[in-house]
Amino acid sequence: MLDYETCKKLKEAGFPQEGEGHATFPEGGKLSVNLIFGASEAICYVPTLSELTNACVRRYNGSMFTLLASGLSDGWAAGYSSHEFWEDVEGSGKTPEEAVANLYLKLHE
Repeated sequence: MLDYETCKKLKEAGFPQEGEGHATFPEGGKLSVNLIFGASEAICYVPTLSELTNACVRRYNGSMFTLLASGLSDGWAAGYSSHEFWEDVEGSGKTPEEAVANLYLKLHE
């Protein structure tokens, strides 16, 4: 599951704030009446792995999207590969969701 800070960065980068996932808010945050009306700026959407992947699955400079468990200390890597080499644009994380979210953020810097 993605942490609040990553979800906030996704929101700021323009990731859609609705779908199959759920909402999150800052730890210790207080729900208010504004939440009922969807007006709270602090609330962020937690996308599913499928939604994250769909946002990144496309050819990038002629390469294909790749998600793999790796020998990296973080454990997962998402990026683009072309035959036998890995492109410079990549994301890593402890979970597949973190890796793909970090890739999305790199693509939208």
